[in-house]
Amino acid sequence: MRTGGHLHASFGGDPAAEYAWFAPAASLPLLSIDADRAARRIVDAVLAGRPMVVLTPLAWVGIRVRGLAPATTTRVMGLMGRLLPSAPSRAGAHTVDGVEARRRLGSPVVDRFATLGDRAARRNNG
Repeated sequence: MRTGGHLHASFGGDPAAEYAWFAPAASLPLLSIDADRAARRIVDAVLAGRPMVVLTPLAWVGIRVRGLAPATTTRVMGLMGRLLPSAPSRAGAHTVDGVEARRRLGSPVVDRFATLGDRAARRNNG
């Protein structure tokens, strides 16, 4: 959900690498949804008595694919989990916020992909 949380989230281990995947994922239209729009859809679903609401196109596709090929979906999700940055060691575990992780990364490409998330941050977080 696009709330601007990528700037306030805590990143540990390799903060720049974690921010590099999290900021676009929390901002891109197929992966996330505007918080106000999500809230309206959730309220509408509750009022209509629907037990489930799917908020993004990618989530809808994921549900359908998992229904058709559950074992393959499980394998793909396991692969995706291995591609994410590893957890920090307990000895050196400390975190930085998203603003600092963004500064350390210094990537105009990631900044461009996080544009909608930045707009949400200005709107939602003052």
